[in-house]
Amino acid sequence: MLQSIQALRGVAALLVLFFHTHLIVSKGEYLGQTPMGGVFAVGSAGVDIFFVLSGFIIMHAHSADISRPGSLKRYLYRRWSRVYPVYWIYLTGVIALLLAGFGSFPAPLDASYLASAYTLVRTSPEPPPLSVAWSLYHEVLFYGVFALLILNRRLGATAFALWGTFIAASYLFGWSAVLQQQQDLQGVVGSLFNLNFLLGMLACWLVERRLLSHGRLMAVIGVAILTLGAAIVLAGDAPAEIRLLFAVGSFLLLTGLVSREYQRPVAVGRIPRLFGDASYSIYLVHTPILSMLIKIAVATGAARILGAQALFMVLAGVTATLSVLCYLLVERPLIRVLRQGLSGLRSRKEGGGSEAASLASPQRE
Repeated sequence: MLQSIQALRGVAALLVLFFHTHLIVSKGEYLGQTPMGGVFAVGSAGVDIFFVLSGFIIMHAHSADISRPGSLKRYLYRRWSRVYPVYWIYLTGVIALLLAGFGSFPAPLDASYLASAYTLVRTSPEPPPLSVAWSLYHEVLFYGVFALLILNRRLGATAFALWGTFIAASYLFGWSAVLQQQQDLQGVVGSLFNLNFLLGMLACWLVERRLLSHGRLMAVIGVAILTLGAAIVLAGDAPAEIRLLFAVGSFLLLTGLVSREYQRPVAVGRIPRLFGDASYSIYLVHTPILSMLIKIAVATGAARILGAQALFMVLAGVTATLSVLCYLLVERPLIRVLRQGLSGLRSRKEGGGSEAASLASPQRE
């Protein structure tokens, strides 16, 4: 596994966690105070990083499968096993809590709503019970289009070209809300968020052909662009399209880091690796954990005693810890079981791709 990718996945997960911690502390029904000067209002950029990483990792792990239809079954199992089983466990847990009265459903609870939540195929713009799962609708869509590349290179290339054209048309003609999370199926297919996957695939193509040099410089430029995008967002009144700077910055940062690692192996510490491993669980469970913790803090009076800054740090720290425990106790054992099924599907010895492909790729990612 590429160490730079692993570390970047952990960073992306923590950014999203910090973003939601910022939001929940700022809510009027809780503390109603903005922590850390509002700097983590841009933590949602972690999703953009995840999407770019997904494009890179899927291309990296499955480029040898392109135009090899016999690999399709194994590809589909790998993607299903990395996204759905652990997601279903966490989703069912959240639904059980909501049914028990710990919060309310964001939409009427009916068969269609549940089917959309469990299949990750959009049938309406209503938020899913596990709110962060909105991004998985894009992930699953990307996996489906990539599967066409495995069936036939020309078919897949045509599908990606048509998809890119539809994204452009959706933006120009308003068929899809600009970088909005909750949309119907047409909005998901035409969302500008999907460009991140294409950038990730491009990054993999460039890096693996050794077409780039000066990886450190590219990474620095990527960080600069991400910082610029964050500054513009924090300044206020920025158009939604400014978020595309996060996509471009993530592309350059990822490309630079991996190019550098190909030239000179790097090593990250155990803690960054652990957060990278646990990034999918962190992403999925941190919002319900935050919701429970903030209610406890308010009910006990701890929120007022701590104040915005300390409450933010306590909530973020405890939530990160509990999320990692969910990975260790739920996701990691499940992965081991599912890998036994994967071994039965292998038709040939696999190369050195990352099985952790997405959620951004879920642990696979």
